[in-house]
Amino acid sequence: MNLYSFFSLLIFLISIYFAIESIKDNYKSSINKSYAVLLCIYAIWCLLVALMNSTYYKFYAILWYKLSVISAILCIPMYLIFIIYLTDFNFLRKYSGNTPILLLPSIIISYFVLANDFVFDVVKLPNTWFIVLDQQNIWTHIFYAHQFIYGLFALLLLIFSIKKNQSIRQKKMLETILTFSLITYLSGGYVITLLYFSVVTPLQNTIHFICFIIFIGIKIAITRFGLMRITPKIALKNILMNINDFIILLDQNGKIIEVNEELINILKVKKENIKANNIDLILNNKRTNIEEVINKIKINKTITTEVELINKFNEKIPINIYATILIDRYNEINGFLIVGHDIRQSQELELEKFERKITENSLFESALQYKTTIDAMSDFIHVIDKNYVITLCNKALIDFLEKIRKVKNPVIGENLFSVFPELEDNVLSEYKKVFETGEMIISEHEINFSNNILLTETRKIPVKEKNKVIKIVTIVRDITIEKKNEEHIIRSARLESLGILAGGIAHDFNNMLTGILGNINLAKNLIDKNNPIKNLLIDSEKATFRAKDLTFQLLTFSKGGEPIKKPGSIVELIKEASEFILRGSNIETSFNINENILFVEFDQGQMISVFHNIILNARESMINKKSGKIVITAENYESYENNFFNIPKGKYVKISISDNGPGIKKENLQKIFDPYFTTKEKGNGLGLAISFSIIKKHGGFIDVSSILNKGSTFYIYLPATSKIIKYNQISQTENIPLTYDILMMDDDEMIRKISKKLLTYLGCNVTFAVDGNEAILKYKKSLDNNNPFDLVILDLTVKGGMGGKETIVHLLKINNKINAIVCSGYSNDPVISDYKKYGFKGVINKPFDIEDLKKEILNVMEINN
Repeated sequence: MNLYSFFSLLIFLISIYFAIESIKDNYKSSINKSYAVLLCIYAIWCLLVALMNSTYYKFYAILWYKLSVISAILCIPMYLIFIIYLTDFNFLRKYSGNTPILLLPSIIISYFVLANDFVFDVVKLPNTWFIVLDQQNIWTHIFYAHQFIYGLFALLLLIFSIKKNQSIRQKKMLETILTFSLITYLSGGYVITLLYFSVVTPLQNTIHFICFIIFIGIKIAITRFGLMRITPKIALKNILMNINDFIILLDQNGKIIEVNEELINILKVKKENIKANNIDLILNNKRTNIEEVINKIKINKTITTEVELINKFNEKIPINIYATILIDRYNEINGFLIVGHDIRQSQELELEKFERKITENSLFESALQYKTTIDAMSDFIHVIDKNYVITLCNKALIDFLEKIRKVKNPVIGENLFSVFPELEDNVLSEYKKVFETGEMIISEHEINFSNNILLTETRKIPVKEKNKVIKIVTIVRDITIEKKNEEHIIRSARLESLGILAGGIAHDFNNMLTGILGNINLAKNLIDKNNPIKNLLIDSEKATFRAKDLTFQLLTFSKGGEPIKKPGSIVELIKEASEFILRGSNIETSFNINENILFVEFDQGQMISVFHNIILNARESMINKKSGKIVITAENYESYENNFFNIPKGKYVKISISDNGPGIKKENLQKIFDPYFTTKEKGNGLGLAISFSIIKKHGGFIDVSSILNKGSTFYIYLPATSKIIKYNQISQTENIPLTYDILMMDDDEMIRKISKKLLTYLGCNVTFAVDGNEAILKYKKSLDNNNPFDLVILDLTVKGGMGGKETIVHLLKINNKINAIVCSGYSNDPVISDYKKYGFKGVINKPFDIEDLKKEILNVMEINN
């Protein structure tokens, strides 16, 4: 067997495989059947060419060649029939249903081609036969014209269908087939031109190879765009994945293994998160436990019930579910299918219908028709007459009353303000106005129901008879969570605005403070301790540190000022802060600290500022009380999805700081975390705003609740960590001399001058660079001279030049074991909080004093080891 025959047989086998595969995918589809027939005709063509090339006898060569011509003639019209089915042209389908009609011209041409001997001569070549065609035979030219016309018609159908079709997937699929078809016809036409209709040389063998390009294109379309893949199994999956009801597929243990797009749209979360959750977290069923639902399915085979879903935004969604078991061929339970229907829309329509019915000139009795509907509503609904007596209410209101009163009180027939005395001050005037004017009132209220503070949106709808209001229907919606989220977004936006202002001045201000603090610090160390000027310098140093704290407070608002977090126990920090703030006061402090409190990653300086601010506020609020009390609680807390604070799922440490002070007025409660809001005469309104920003940057959440004349409680949630504490800081540095060669980069001349004084005083030899480029050159030069620097200190921000973050990248390439410290007064870059990740071994915040500088140098140089 020669090479031509081998490749022809290979394509023959591939074509037969494609044909069988398409029939297996969907044997009832007209597209699949026409494609399979086309592949079989093409496979026969390839087989006949292989036989022609491999025979040694002239007679058989002519026979196999003539039969291959018939296959070639039939192949092109069959391709046209496949394209007609594929593009679904209605004006052609009624003809394509009877394929012999389209094949008839090809059959006739085949007959006359064979009847007229169009082969002029045949000559044996080493690997094939040299066949000379009769140029005078008209049927030879008709054969080529026939192939050209059918092929052109198929291409035009593809082009027209691409322009007409609205489906993007369908367009791309047809474009793929058209592209490969054009390649085939253009390259095939080039071969025919070379042959000049006269001879069949070895080039004839390439023509059926070229036609294989079309089938490659169709195969790509099948694989990539699902062409001809609409099997019953896939069709069923498409239906399940795209119906309007949601579907959950469980295994025999009740674990989620598949859900459809509708459930993803309802819950507003990723599919992976849904499948990772337990079914109980997805279906929040108040009436029946999900485990009981599954047990009922096993007993009854199918059940219907009503549950609630809670989506990412804490919206409660009422759902009717139908659940059934899935049986395998051994009649054993293989899993469970849950189909859920969102009934919100139908409930809203019923509610609108209910409101419309009431607002028209209809009597109260008509509302009784909707009792079942309003009982299904999660909103509180009640109807009162002119004496404020409740004449109708829904189940949600009765359940709420039982929850807050802990007893079952009669509701219908009772006075509204006897049942809910909390409402009289808030809504009595509104009810009077509705009775007088006959107009609906929509309002928002904050109501304290037995220490349960609810933010509500209320609609009071008049019921009229003969143009007089005889009753009022009230619909109350709980918007507490919605308002909390809205306040959080607004508060964050205010802090961000302040942060832009703070960040703009912090860097320059800290540079100035570094110069001031460094000179004072150095002068204090150089002067005799008995000199009276020393006390003045100490006072000046303290004042500078207070200015540093003010800058730090401003930085907590900015996008910089990121916490430098280290793992540890938060408990000792809380106790230290409370003891410091409450020292000398008459306030009693008690701690409820659970054992085994988890570690937290926190910036000690920032977090102690939070506790100082909150405890100081509590102390000042109780300044006029004889017996003030603060209770501090710390406990481990696990957050689940769809929680009240909308914080990420995970483990936290929850800290509660409660006082028995006068409390916070409700109009101030929503503002206390706003920058510059204060009720104190001498307050600056930054303490709690700073605390809010710090907790947010630690990935936590802070909130407050308060009752007038009873006190306030602040709640802090901080993410727990499993990281191990490393004790590697040097605490005593007085007797440790420094003799290091240091390269320091800073663009501020004042910083360079004071740093030179401080480092020289410590015993170091220091060289300066004004930007990254100069620092790199000087570091390379020190290596070339075999006198490398022991340590480099790089300023993170260089105006108009290469800063520390970019410089360390180049220095690490030169020496990957370089000792480097990053230094900055402000940056919106995460380098300061995660300096080790970027190749630094230490960090110094501006402004720094001589002790800060010495400690960090010794720590980096690992003197403690």
